[in-house]
Amino acid sequence: MILRWWKKKLTLQEREPLLEKVEALIEDGAKEITVDLREVEFLNAAGIGTLVQALKLVREKGGRLIVRGLERHLRFLFTVTRTEELFEWEEITAGGVTPLPPPVLSTPDVTEEKRRMRGREKFNEAASPGPAPRMPEVP
Repeated sequence: MILRWWKKKLTLQEREPLLEKVEALIEDGAKEITVDLREVEFLNAAGIGTLVQALKLVREKGGRLIVRGLERHLRFLFTVTRTEELFEWEEITAGGVTPLPPPVLSTPDVTEEKRRMRGREKFNEAASPGPAPRMPEVP
């Protein structure tokens, strides 16, 4: 089943209407729900939380929730909040709908981080004006 979200925002005010629609689809027997967010122009943490709650409702009934059509700059919020890997994603292209691969969660390169730290230390040493002047003793 496809749930097309026509509103331009997904925030706290839209939480209840979206969750009610997801619950209604579940009650009607839907096992796979695709939330089409192509119209969304604004999304905040409450909107992400709403989708996480919808995902929880669907998974409790053994189903799948797919997020479709969200603009890349908005999808980036899921990356920053580390919730991107919770969802299945689909992109809308000129050729139709394309499933997106799961995100690759990379671990930081420890040697690169050490190199950067050494560079910062050298910079700090070079930028340092030297020891602070001593204050004269008061007789």
